[in-house]
Amino acid sequence: MDDLIREMLEPERPAPGVVARRRRLTATTAIIGLAAIGVTSLTTNALFTDQDDPSQSGFVTGTVDITTSATDFSMPTGNAAPGDFHFAPIAVTNSGSLQMRYAISLSGTGDATLLDNLTWSVQSGLTAAQCTAQNSAPASGLLGSAVLGGGTHWIGDSTPGGQPGDRTLNSGASEVLCVGLELDLDAPNSVQGETAGIEFDFFAEQTANND
Repeated sequence: MDDLIREMLEPERPAPGVVARRRRLTATTAIIGLAAIGVTSLTTNALFTDQDDPSQSGFVTGTVDITTSATDFSMPTGNAAPGDFHFAPIAVTNSGSLQMRYAISLSGTGDATLLDNLTWSVQSGLTAAQCTAQNSAPASGLLGSAVLGGGTHWIGDSTPGGQPGDRTLNSGASEVLCVGLELDLDAPNSVQGETAGIEFDFFAEQTANND
């Protein structure tokens, strides 16, 4: 009886090897559990994806492409007298596959006083030869004219959609714009030997679905 009570109060300790196996089993179970969570996370979030490039098969978009024969216009140095006119053509071409409309901004460069005594003009409807042959104020096809020194000037408007003054060209078509400069007859002596020019920017957009 005393031995039975002693065994209940002081149970026999397992052999050292048994304890080690139990601990290893517990640790192994914990590792397997963490590994299972990791695999679940990977399979849930790591998704394979694929994307196909049609390579212009079946539906091909058009292009808007404006090209010009010149984007800078300058008055020759040394041969302009008060009251003179000077004209030069610029060819504008729609090199894209869509009909386009375009607008032009222009501004003066060079001596400020000379710019205030120059008047620019842009005409349409002339050939290059007819443009350069002019020696007086434009008589027809005038798209715009103003004193060059007045900041930035516009023919049309770069705002999307059709705007007053915008020019329209079909795909592959071109037109000649005749740019003119008139030196004021009352230009002061201070502008002798000075130079001035016009810089252009062309803004093109599609006309289809773009009223």
